[in-house]
Amino acid sequence: MSNKYNKYPLPSTVDFFISATSNHSKVASVLEMSQYFYEVKRIGLPNLKIALSNIYVLGEADVHEMLAEYDGVDCIVVGGNWNTYTGAAKQLAKDCGVGLFQFREFFGAINNEGNKFLNYVTPEPGKRKKEGKGNS
Repeated sequence: MSNKYNKYPLPSTVDFFISATSNHSKVASVLEMSQYFYEVKRIGLPNLKIALSNIYVLGEADVHEMLAEYDGVDCIVVGGNWNTYTGAAKQLAKDCGVGLFQFREFFGAINNEGNKFLNYVTPEPGKRKKEGKGNS
């Protein structure tokens, strides 16, 4: 479990989240519901309630804590370039119907809903380019 010094994102991380999410092609608006908790209104897809975290390695106990802290949360995003989550935490979140993503994963997952959202995996670097070209 995390401590109060690393649980919540830095202001720069929050600013990045708001700016990058607001500029995403599937996003109409980002509304702050409370500190570190946002509603993302998507274009042509259901809205998402997103909780931000700065936990270095988010575990199962952290998922339970965040589910209790943020009513109706649809997605937990761990900010920062080095932050991640355990496989058990990802599975627990999915079992609860909640997406758990790093920033780069979230910006791909946001294009989806339902199981495609929950199970979104960022394509490997270069894979999309190869798939886009004809294989002759």
